[in-house]
Amino acid sequence: MKILGEDIIVIDAMFVSAVIICSMFAYIFIMPRPIQPIFPLWILNEYHKAPQSQMTVTTNESYLLYIGTENMMGQAEYCQILVKFRNMSMPIPSTANLTSTPTDPILSYNFFLAKDNEWEEKFEFQIIGEENESSFLFYGIEINNKIHETRLKSDWSEGLQGYYYQFIFELWLFNEITTEFSFSGVWVTSPFLHINSH
Repeated sequence: MKILGEDIIVIDAMFVSAVIICSMFAYIFIMPRPIQPIFPLWILNEYHKAPQSQMTVTTNESYLLYIGTENMMGQAEYCQILVKFRNMSMPIPSTANLTSTPTDPILSYNFFLAKDNEWEEKFEFQIIGEENESSFLFYGIEINNKIHETRLKSDWSEGLQGYYYQFIFELWLFNEITTEFSFSGVWVTSPFLHINSH
């Protein structure tokens, strides 16, 4: 009888273990996996399509892009999109280090965005500047019929045969604890703006 009692204890222990293990597997397979919050940011050309990697632009002519984002964070967000302008010697943002481009924005969009909603804005621009010997100097950029001053020089690229600039769009989100905007690590660039005045 003693041996039978020990056998029953072992069988009971194995049964309990099997129930626990089965319960764990059931929980893993039945319970939905957590969704990583994301906040995509995109840029489109005038036809609402993905743009080419490069645009050839000239002064005093208008070009149209669209900038958009979608709130997939699971809650309403207060957003800020900073528009920055760079030549090829200036760094781009770092998502890994959550560092933005170290230059002042030329324009910003501030808006509230409800959960699962999209925001999109027309971005029509015109460059104002002139070539000086082997460099091009920007005096300003007209965006959506408003001029934003900037003095940014680019040297002539012999290999690429032109002057190159780029818009950077950075997504910043409002932090209720610090009561200020912080860089989200989400950013997108315009096509390379190729200014060929030769």
